[in-house]
Amino acid sequence: SRTSVNPTGMFYQITNANYLSGRTNAMALHPTDSLTFYLAAAQGGVWKTTDNGANWTVLTDGIGSIASGDIAIDPNNPNILYYGTGEQNYSGDSQYGAGIFKSTNAGATWTNIATAATVGSYISKIIVDPSNSNNVYCTTTSYTGGSYGFFRSTNAGASWSNTLLQDLSSLVMSSVNTQILYVSTGTFGASKIYKSTNGGGIWTQLLGFTPTTAGRIQLAISSANANFIYASCENYSTSGLLGLYRTTNAGTNWTAKAGTENLTG
Repeated sequence: SRTSVNPTGMFYQITNANYLSGRTNAMALHPTDSLTFYLAAAQGGVWKTTDNGANWTVLTDGIGSIASGDIAIDPNNPNILYYGTGEQNYSGDSQYGAGIFKSTNAGATWTNIATAATVGSYISKIIVDPSNSNNVYCTTTSYTGGSYGFFRSTNAGASWSNTLLQDLSSLVMSSVNTQILYVSTGTFGASKIYKSTNGGGIWTQLLGFTPTTAGRIQLAISSANANFIYASCENYSTSGLLGLYRTTNAGTNWTAKAGTENLTG
């Protein structure tokens, strides 16, 4: 059976019968303690449980933004967290953020390590390199201009460089070689997928991915075989599902696997 473990949230007076906690945009799982994990809510900040969801503590009410894009945990040091603010969901109530915040004490306190002016106002994904915790990767979008794209830090967030100027919706990393990264765009038609083999230093568009009406693309990579990557593509003209695409050769060729269910509906 499945049970919701979200923080209770606010009473929903329209139905007068239930509570709503809003969108949960991201989760970060403790690498060794299965009872401890974090949730990043669309407009509710970061919440932590240490008892598998029975009780929750809010961690970010005092920082510069509680609009959440992503929350990431350092797999080599679970006391280190990265919180990307600004909700990247392309909706009318997706609020902008204040950059990236870092905690070194499991969420008790936070420091703003990258402003929105540096990395952008809407964070879509943060990944910490499991082979080297100094390498932190981030993708962002910008609805109104300013900073956006792929950003990487090689000093655990002390400084950041922008190596791909695109509105990026998704980021995945190979489980075999952490220098291999894939990103996807969320532009309004003819969205693209890019690949890097040197930790985001240089990017190459994957020309074998050919849909011309793809809007937002979300990527997933297999942990069992890093050559298998999936791309869930929105049809920009209808906002429905354009298709689920798959590559079995690390991005060279892509095949449409399904156009239903309409999971973007």
